[in-house]
Amino acid sequence: MPVWTPTTPNPTPTEVDNSYATTLTTLHAPGNPVVFANIYDPASAAALLSLNSGSASPVKAVATASYAIAASLGIADEDLSLEQNFAAIAKIAPLVRAAGLPLTADLQDGYGARLVDAIEKAVALGVVGANIEDSYPEKGFARGLECLRSIEEQVERIKLARKTAEAAGVKDFDQREDGHFQIGTAPRWLVAKDGAGRGCKTRKGVLGSWGNMRFRMGRQPERGKSRKSKS
Repeated sequence: MPVWTPTTPNPTPTEVDNSYATTLTTLHAPGNPVVFANIYDPASAAALLSLNSGSASPVKAVATASYAIAASLGIADEDLSLEQNFAAIAKIAPLVRAAGLPLTADLQDGYGARLVDAIEKAVALGVVGANIEDSYPEKGFARGLECLRSIEEQVERIKLARKTAEAAGVKDFDQREDGHFQIGTAPRWLVAKDGAGRGCKTRKGVLGSWGNMRFRMGRQPERGKSRKSKS
């Protein structure tokens, strides 16, 4: 695996390459979760990539964080525009590719009606996976279900994202999603197991999506069933 250092001159422009998406997907192994260190600029990328030296390669993949990118600009996460996010990703992507690693990007909610544009831009930069939240950033994050898209809407958005990525040359585009939970109901990923979670590994030919984290109060319900939570 090539090793990137701060002295690497003019990293080769990234190319659309589905093999990086395949690599990223294979890292999601049940019982052996992949750990992503989030980066937000070339300096944080350099610090992370420098850990892979000689025979040691602890960093298997890289992920950007919209919150951190926004913070570096002195703004709130929900105020980060598509253009600002991609300006940062464009500086990071060549460095990660030069190191021979897959890059997944935090695309917030996919930027509303600009979801297709966001995915096309991401793939063009060499991104092979993305986090697309099921929230409405403009509504904030403290109003319960009012902040979340319906399960049906989010499933369709994930389908559209994967279809767009495939058309752009990355058929194995790896989608992750921030987790949300409701007390007293089945987790959203379980209710929409064909939509927003590769909690169902077969996917039934529909989607490939991973969750950053999922919380459940009480016992884990059986597949396809829900239980009342116990506090």
